[in-house]
Amino acid sequence: MMRRIKSMPGSMLAVALAAVVMTAATANAQERPPIPSQQCTAALDPAEIAVQAEEVGVVATYSQDIGKTLRATIQEESGVQVLAIEPVATMLDAAGVNLTLNASQAAVGEWTITFEGENGTCAGKLRVTGGGGPQG
Repeated sequence: MMRRIKSMPGSMLAVALAAVVMTAATANAQERPPIPSQQCTAALDPAEIAVQAEEVGVVATYSQDIGKTLRATIQEESGVQVLAIEPVATMLDAAGVNLTLNASQAAVGEWTITFEGENGTCAGKLRVTGGGGPQG
């Protein structure tokens, strides 16, 4: 005793199949964590320093909060040394630090400086010019 099962018309089957696929795709999309929209960048003030014997103060402001800054490093080839990192006490809306740099042996060029915090990293560019102060 076999019963004959009525089949769905082709167009109805296609619509039903499409609905199942769309429902599954929507469920998967809702389960994925959001992807960060951008990478953290650090704005430096001043963004340009000169090779000089005196220590140089620079303020770095981050585009995103990376937590307490644990370390700042600059490309070794730059010859710039990070002497001190201190939190910026007066910043209300942005995160950042005060840096003290030694640029006495610095090489002229544009160098990447990276800040490592408790919750992530941030990078910026520091330009070093020949002696005589920032060029503008």
